[in-house]
Amino acid sequence: MDAGSDLGFVPATYREGDRVVLPVTFPDRTSAELAYPSGLGIAELGVFPYSSGRLPRKSPTTEYGEVVGRDFWIRHGDLEDVLSVLNGATEPALLARYQGAGGQVVGLWDLRSDDTANRLGFQFGRWAVLVYDYERVGPAMTDAERGSWAANFIGRETPDGFLLLEASGPLRLARAGEGAGPQLTFSAANPARSLGLHPGECSPHRDQTRVVDGKLVEWSHGFADWCLSDSMRIHATGGDEFIGALIRELAVRNVIIANS
Repeated sequence: MDAGSDLGFVPATYREGDRVVLPVTFPDRTSAELAYPSGLGIAELGVFPYSSGRLPRKSPTTEYGEVVGRDFWIRHGDLEDVLSVLNGATEPALLARYQGAGGQVVGLWDLRSDDTANRLGFQFGRWAVLVYDYERVGPAMTDAERGSWAANFIGRETPDGFLLLEASGPLRLARAGEGAGPQLTFSAANPARSLGLHPGECSPHRDQTRVVDGKLVEWSHGFADWCLSDSMRIHATGGDEFIGALIRELAVRNVIIANS
């Protein structure tokens, strides 16, 4: 499901000569700076963070494994508004309440637009973060497990508006370079185009057979994948002009991987 590009966050930039510099911070505190010509307009696309976490399973059966793994659906805005947009402009049903960190009350919401999963809803600064739980299929959490997610999932907003996520107790969040680890995606719908930043060790792989501006790239059918540096992988979608400009013109610097 998609709540639309209007729920993206447009971060601040500054100029260095004829180039734009865009400082970014990932949910795990990894940071970097993007540099590009102003015509690329990356910041204006709006940014959508992503990450995931794992909680030891408390349920008495190990049918679904020993951990509860969940990724996060994150949008910039008030949680109530985000839930309404996702639910077709109607208020979703509140199924349960849990005590969250810092006194926050975390609701479990039934979105009628999705008949397979409910959502735990968190508000961290100006960011809404949803953690799914299966409703009719798959390994649903127990009430105790949902309570543990609520109590141990922590977030805040940086002074420049990015989202930081933390975990306490038994909850563990993915780190840069791990599967479903922290990412930032800049995306717009008209025309459809996106730029995904994946921090962590990056080296060329066997599908990167095309050389563009000295870079090994996997590029076909509106998708491209390449190493912007040895610590940042890029996924891009869109037209050839947009992707080609990213490959030729986008640079990254001052990458600091958190917890490394």
